[in-house]
Amino acid sequence: MLSNALPVSSSLHKRCVIDSPLCPLCKIHPETVKHALLDCSRSRKAWKSSWFVTHYYKYKHLNEYDFFCSVSQELDKDYIGILCCFLWALWNQRNNIFHHKQDGQPFDVYDWSVTFFFKFLDAQQVPISPSISNLDQVALQHVPSEGAFQIFTDAAIDVQRKKYSIGVVVLNHSHQVVAGLAKPFTGCVSPMVAEAKAVVLALQWASSIHLPVDILRTDCKSIVDKLYSCTQGCSILDDLIVCIKNLLSPCPNLRVVHVNREYNTLAHSVAKWGLGLDSEFIWNDSLPSI
Repeated sequence: MLSNALPVSSSLHKRCVIDSPLCPLCKIHPETVKHALLDCSRSRKAWKSSWFVTHYYKYKHLNEYDFFCSVSQELDKDYIGILCCFLWALWNQRNNIFHHKQDGQPFDVYDWSVTFFFKFLDAQQVPISPSISNLDQVALQHVPSEGAFQIFTDAAIDVQRKKYSIGVVVLNHSHQVVAGLAKPFTGCVSPMVAEAKAVVLALQWASSIHLPVDILRTDCKSIVDKLYSCTQGCSILDDLIVCIKNLLSPCPNLRVVHVNREYNTLAHSVAKWGLGLDSEFIWNDSLPSI
């Protein structure tokens, strides 16, 4: 994108590879790199459904090079990674529609990009021995003691409705669900801030009902890394990390650990379910239909 080297219709037409320079998706305007990634009607819908919507409106008048540089200067390292995944996903979706006739929803591009980015971070961790499965590793690491519980947390964001929801699920030492919580919020926050708020809410709830918890699991590794790091910044996320540390201080045996996303599907489902709620719901003994 930055070197203007993507094989868009206008450049292929100049080289007499194809007959028309028009965008193969909207079929209205010549397809330049900027059109494909920023100006096409499908791309606009994807940007408007993403966390980058404010940056998009601020810099969309620039060419693709200046757009990327300007937006990147306002983002931290993780969000630059998500932005790259998002642009890659936009181009991939264009190719899948044009070459493979696979229609994808532009509203799903951002969610896919965030999921892909965090899977990428997970993959950077220490490789697991082929003789031991991922599930066995999760089971062997940080098993709660008998009579104690473990908490799984996650968050879901609805960019269009400017809502996000937090899901918390409590399991006993036999991996049976015993309680849970879903709480929606109004507003639009970054995925990592939402994940950190999920941890804060879970710890506050466990403390308020005197729940004996040994382990709290989150699929956001950045939170776990920041929690056990000695460095401290001045962002909203850093403030939430300080809050988590304060909540953990009376519980020296409680550990916050990272879990891969494929083993956190229940908490994620609860968080998504909570996006349709108007108030906090707490249940015991069994989960509602999700």
